Amino acid sequence: MKKRTIIKLTVLILAVAIAATVFAGCVFVYDEDTDLSQVILDINSVDITYEVPLTEDYTDSNGNPVYKLNDGLDEYGNVADNVKDVRASDNFAKPTTEVVQTVKRTHDGAAIHKAKVSDGKAVYVGYVTTADGIKSVETTEGDENWQYRLQQETSDEYFVEPISGEEFRFEGIAYNGGKTAYAARWTKLSDGKSVYGPLAVNATQNRGDFEIDDSLPLINYDAANDSFRWTELTPAYETATYTTEKGEIFKSAMIMYFNNYAQNYVAQGYKNADDIFDRFINMFSTSYLARQEAIAAIKSGNAEWGVTEINAVNKAIYDAIDDELNSIYSEISLGRGEDVPEISPAETPSPTYPTPPSETDEDVRDYEVWNVAQTPERIPGNDANPARASYERAAVRKLVDDLEDYVEDQYAMNDEDRETYRKEVEEMSKIVEKDEGIPKLYASLYTYKIIRLIFGDATENQLQLEAIRNYMGRDVESDDVQTVYNEQLSEQRSNFDSNIQSYYTACGNNDTILYFADEEYFWVKHILIPLSDAQQASLEAEKQRGKSDEEVEAYRENLGKNVVVYKHKDGENDTSKTYTIDEAYDEISAVMSAAASSPTEALTKFDELIYVYNTDPGIFDNEMGYAVTKTPALNGGATETYMIEFATAARELYARYKAGEGDIGMISEPVMTDYGWHILCLNYVPQAGQIRSINEYLTAANQTTVGEALAVDNYNTKLNAKFNAWQDGISEEYRAMDGIIVPHKERFKSRLKEYEENLFGNDD
Repeated sequence: MKKRTIIKLTVLILAVAIAATVFAGCVFVYDEDTDLSQVILDINSVDITYEVPLTEDYTDSNGNPVYKLNDGLDEYGNVADNVKDVRASDNFAKPTTEVVQTVKRTHDGAAIHKAKVSDGKAVYVGYVTTADGIKSVETTEGDENWQYRLQQETSDEYFVEPISGEEFRFEGIAYNGGKTAYAARWTKLSDGKSVYGPLAVNATQNRGDFEIDDSLPLINYDAANDSFRWTELTPAYETATYTTEKGEIFKSAMIMYFNNYAQNYVAQGYKNADDIFDRFINMFSTSYLARQEAIAAIKSGNAEWGVTEINAVNKAIYDAIDDELNSIYSEISLGRGEDVPEISPAETPSPTYPTPPSETDEDVRDYEVWNVAQTPERIPGNDANPARASYERAAVRKLVDDLEDYVEDQYAMNDEDRETYRKEVEEMSKIVEKDEGIPKLYASLYTYKIIRLIFGDATENQLQLEAIRNYMGRDVESDDVQTVYNEQLSEQRSNFDSNIQSYYTACGNNDTILYFADEEYFWVKHILIPLSDAQQASLEAEKQRGKSDEEVEAYRENLGKNVVVYKHKDGENDTSKTYTIDEAYDEISAVMSAAASSPTEALTKFDELIYVYNTDPGIFDNEMGYAVTKTPALNGGATETYMIEFATAARELYARYKAGEGDIGMISEPVMTDYGWHILCLNYVPQAGQIRSINEYLTAANQTTVGEALAVDNYNTKLNAKFNAWQDGISEEYRAMDGIIVPHKERFKSRLKEYEENLFGNDD
């Protein structure tokens, strides 16, 4: 089975929520109107220029065009100016006659750049020989100079990807020796240096003393006469300018970062609160400007951004909205003194789950533009059951009320944005006055700027940075794997033997372990069959009613008996047939019993069952699974990181294995936690002092060798270093520019004094 990797990206996402007011045992009293709403950092607008890429119609795997939706969002998923009119249209969320376009790419992904246009015709650059030397002129099809164009010229040759992996731009002709020798002159884009490629005049080459790079394509041109010559035509690309929006970081964010993270910097050796303030300013500005650079890279076509990414943002928005609505259901139930009616699972979305790995297609792209209206059962307010419909309508109205409170109470917001959001909430409030307006509002929520800010901004930020990071990854190559193995093994043996906690940390981080220092950790996988959203909301409401632990556990067990189980088909819940937990476990148990004689077969079968039943995103494509300590916290082991029922069931599997009562690949009976039912599988049990060889498989499933895993780790390490260096470079570049990054430390002076005293004991 081909290994599929998930490249982990740690992104600094700036939080603008109101910070807690308690720090180091001291309570700060805020003058909220004049304090938290102050801007602590201005990041002024920057002009970023980029080349406009050529686009082409986006088609599915069968070559059929993918149509846009009439939703008022532009090609990047941003809210358009006329979105209000679009929302009111009967054609909202329906396909348009236009199709989705994507950046056209050639060779290994370099964008082909669009020509400048004059009167609807592409403008090309040609070169003429005059008494004053070679000069460049522009031409369009049909004008007086067009007759000299070469028939074999194609725009695809404008950007080439030769063997070296560099990008070059064709510049024209270079002459040597009284025009008797000539070459094609190219510019190497990475450093701007000129290089020479092969050139034919009237099908004849005369290289002379030129050092020719034959990995560049042969350029041909015809000599019309002795004084007038055209090179192969070169598209004159357009440049565009992206002006970033002004960024503002408010005092509330700085307070939150001091309260939550300053102590970490004290431990790292920072000597005073003033330096920590400067560190946070640098983090804020770097994060903001890196995102702006990523947006420009997307606009230029270098970083890929299309249907898949836009769908991911919109799905994340609705997942977050539904989570919020489920919390509101619980609030309403407490107010009414009744249980939440069963709103899930039929009325909530079928989550999208990964599908089994493919040998031929690891990068699965979306071909259909997603819209929540495609799943009408998800939309609140339309339920045929009056009780459920009442809860749904009340929850949506409460959500709008909460949005109004958020806009008025949010300190990290400038006046212009606040007014924009106020108008949006006013529009929402009018729509939900009538019951029939609630479904329509829900279906269009993702087109509101306030909704995208609260529920989608973090996901969009992460995906934008991942896009540019993936673009950087094209040029990263792993080091020699044997060398990496030797270095890693030596380092692990030294570190783990001298500090056993470093070994435990590596296990918990899911690092590739080559040397197992002791037997404290073992690994399990599981299948999670969850409580529905409504059941989880009901359980949370039961806890809030002040019931005892025993009463809550009994209530949870009763909920568990009514869990509806779906198999997954093509990454979605197959709602054509439902199962009870007992029926699902019987089927899983039968499959695993048939494979019990072979750990390899058993683990392979369990992986297949994960794609059929599991809903925990952390276990898909996770070859090792979850590391669990054999010693419970109550007996002196590490602090429990899993629900105690989960950890106990895992330890029971481990004990059975050690007693010779089972083998790798054996499973547990269903175990109930607050999340739902878990069916565990023993995946890996090391011995103290065990060393993995470079060709050894990570587990008995025989999927990935140690060497293959190290190659991926090494690639990610090098890519992380490249990405971090890029971010640091952005920070240095803009800090060196006057008036771009403008901190206001004077507005934080009194607080810095308080933090100085609390963090360092200095009252100066």
